[in-house]
Amino acid sequence: MTIWIGVTTHIDNGEEHDIYPNHPLQYVERTYLDTLLHFGMNPVLIPATKDKEKLQEYLSGVNGLVLTGGGYVAKKPAPSLTLQNTGTERYQFEMEVLRQAIPLSIPILGICRGAQMINEYYGGSLSSLSDQFLPVHYNKEGSPPNNCLHDIEISPDSKLAEVLPFQKNTVNSFHRQHISTVGENLKPVAWNHTVIEAIEGTQHPWMVGLQFHPEHLWQQDNRWENLFQSLKEHADPLSLSK
Repeated sequence: MTIWIGVTTHIDNGEEHDIYPNHPLQYVERTYLDTLLHFGMNPVLIPATKDKEKLQEYLSGVNGLVLTGGGYVAKKPAPSLTLQNTGTERYQFEMEVLRQAIPLSIPILGICRGAQMINEYYGGSLSSLSDQFLPVHYNKEGSPPNNCLHDIEISPDSKLAEVLPFQKNTVNSFHRQHISTVGENLKPVAWNHTVIEAIEGTQHPWMVGLQFHPEHLWQQDNRWENLFQSLKEHADPLSLSK
């Protein structure tokens, strides 16, 4: 059975500070795609569109969804942080993606920004990392993406613990803001001290948001393979019909 996984993209408008000035882009780091392909899933890039009916066509044709990371985040703390200020077009698009995808009960994996999007969709909020935590949560630009910075502790009462049967592990990290208030229908399931590192949906069959990047971890630590195998299993229509 072919398993199709929708993947959200990063949006550049071709502005001076963007990757390719004067050339608007929608793109995604290929590691997401390579990882899905490696585990027998077929990625489908979902273009940012304001056409809700067209988006519905895309989502009706996929078996799962990955909300990717990426996007500029202000380096200085702000009184009120929201992803809406780190790419308004992408924010509005991914909000609509979640609005349409959640009722379909397809598995949803949010990575880094993707986890924060899930949290904001459910009414949660973000804060800037304090000076205490910033050095071990934001990898310097140019650092290897599999460079691990800190430990996480996983709640034994979680879907994450079911597929990752180890309470503590070291992960990579590329964020300057973090989930401060958890949204409705979500629960925190992993932490680095007081910083939330993973959330799960309490009213959804399989919804996992991770503040770190497992797509860069599984090749050096094969225990993370279980996460993508679980995504595949829950996205497989034949598996769900058994």
